[in-house]
Amino acid sequence: MSNEMSKSHNARYRNGDYEHLRGRVLDIGCGPDPIKLPPPHTVRGWDMQDGDAQYLATLDDRSFDTVVSAHCLEHMTDVPVALSNWGRVLKDGGYLYVLVPSWTFYERHQWPSHYNADHKASFDLVDPLQRPPHPFY
Repeated sequence: MSNEMSKSHNARYRNGDYEHLRGRVLDIGCGPDPIKLPPPHTVRGWDMQDGDAQYLATLDDRSFDTVVSAHCLEHMTDVPVALSNWGRVLKDGGYLYVLVPSWTFYERHQWPSHYNADHKASFDLVDPLQRPPHPFY
């Protein structure tokens, strides 16, 4: 995706969505557009050139105060493994801030996705009458 964080940055900042994001921040799947936080916070981007986002193999356990990911989790082949590793690099008491597209509003109850062939999972806040035919929802 291009500039996913910048597209909604001003609205999310105004709404207080970032109030728990602090300290040393890891932005998974950010490409050239990592989250923007004011000093003294620091942001380290993680994208394909850094390694597999599902495993974060070269990152130490408990090394970040916050982990952020926008529109990356739906591309993971094993969502529980990815979330486990994203949590692994969080310090105790840290925050995991994940943004994913809605199966209802983005995928429009279609699976496989008609909008992004690389989506391997979908997510929603409501339990629709028909769940998508894949193991991660």
